[in-house]
Amino acid sequence: MLAENEKYAVEVEVFDGFDWGVVSPRKYFMVNLLSVRGGVKHTEEWNKNRQDFNLKLSGDAESPRGYNVFWAGEKFMLQADATGLPDTIEVTMNGGFSTQLTAIDVDKKLWTGSLYDDSFQYLPDGPVKFTFTAKNEYLTKTDEVTVIISGNWNDYFRSHRIK
Repeated sequence: MLAENEKYAVEVEVFDGFDWGVVSPRKYFMVNLLSVRGGVKHTEEWNKNRQDFNLKLSGDAESPRGYNVFWAGEKFMLQADATGLPDTIEVTMNGGFSTQLTAIDVDKKLWTGSLYDDSFQYLPDGPVKFTFTAKNEYLTKTDEVTVIISGNWNDYFRSHRIK
């Protein structure tokens, strides 16, 4: 019986009816092939700010700024769910920014990290793409996540000034 996330070896030898052939070179494979699914989150503080902003505008904590809408200048909290025992998961973002995630469990199924640069406060409104790349000895797999930048982090504080 095959077990998930185990490495197996296969060798082949052929009999043509007269003689046995040479044993093939050993090939390795894993059950539960490599996969990655990325996620881009707000910090707890900025998610609360987003919800407070929404409540003030609409009375609904999730509208008009959905969870995938960020202010320029926020730190991006990154998470990846993986299978197939990745050795590394790297996240790249438009503009040449990248970071390595860290596995937080011995099964290497959950990976976390963050991405921030002072220049993020100047990100223009619109989509920002994050590419999650998982690698192990045998495969490379990717997943893309797109978030929306709408406004600058200063906009939040301007809208919440006490008058």
